Amino acid sequence: MISTRALATLAIAALPLACGGAPQAIPPTSAQRHPLQPAADLRRWLDGLPGGRQIRLPVEIHWDTDGLGGVKAAYIDRAGPDALAVRLDTGALGLTLADQLQDRCATWPCRVLLTGRWGPLVGPKRDDASTFAIFSVGEVIAPDAGPTQAVVVDR
Repeated sequence: MISTRALATLAIAALPLACGGAPQAIPPTSAQRHPLQPAADLRRWLDGLPGGRQIRLPVEIHWDTDGLGGVKAAYIDRAGPDALAVRLDTGALGLTLADQLQDRCATWPCRVLLTGRWGPLVGPKRDDASTFAIFSVGEVIAPDAGPTQAVVVDR
């Protein structure tokens, strides 16, 4: 069931379309955003999201350039002592993650915006696993810049 407030927000956002104007993005509310640090708080927020919610996260990917290739490690935001390590589920990508990153990432590790769902694409969510199922790969983020919040992007 959709709330009256949500309906009003959608109606206000659609008003420019009805008047012939350009569509306006509806900014996420504070309940749809969460700081990336501390990692333990972020993990609790992600685990508490209703199933199927799409979120956008900055992820630092460490590629295995010495071995057979592939993701060696991945962290929400960036690696560090308080980093939240994640397993990337790439089953929903049309092109492999390697194909999508090879032209975007000049150096490793590489930070990119990923949109997906917290939890595995198929099967039950395991309590011990921090899995992020990727739906799309966004732009590369500069090492010293980027978002500071996880954002729910579905409506």
